[in-house]
Amino acid sequence: MRRGQVWMLDLFFGLLVFTVTLTIFFKSEINLSDSDEKFFDDLVFESKLVSDSLMGKGYPSSWTPYNVSEIGITDDYRINLSKLDRFQQMNYTTSKTRLRTKFNYYVFFEGTGGPLRISGSREGVGKPGVNSTNILSRENPHSLVRINRFVIFKSQPARMVVYLWA
Repeated sequence: MRRGQVWMLDLFFGLLVFTVTLTIFFKSEINLSDSDEKFFDDLVFESKLVSDSLMGKGYPSSWTPYNVSEIGITDDYRINLSKLDRFQQMNYTTSKTRLRTKFNYYVFFEGTGGPLRISGSREGVGKPGVNSTNILSRENPHSLVRINRFVIFKSQPARMVVYLWA
């Protein structure tokens, strides 16, 4: 009878320690995922703001890299090539500030056959050294958001793809 009581007491304390350990583990995991979720929500929110800004005309409407307050590269869903060229010429850090984002970004255009060239060999605008195919391997982002917006690029329907990552 005594051996059974000792065994039950050991089982009770073992289960208690196991339950407390599991509770602490899951509590810390839930808190960690809440902060990750908030971070990801911020990333999604900013990516929408960046794509909305680029879909606008910009401010002032005939902006230059020196007087721009808000970068916009379209006129009625058509890419304005001169504004796109000015956006391309901007310093990356300055453009991040004007797009009001703290995250890295890369913008390019996709047609039915894949990425479209903006000019010459240039595919997109954003962080130097990044292109549409090497973001994951070059940057190894913790979180990455892709936003697609439909536009007219050089008289053809295309997708403007905006990547934001951290």
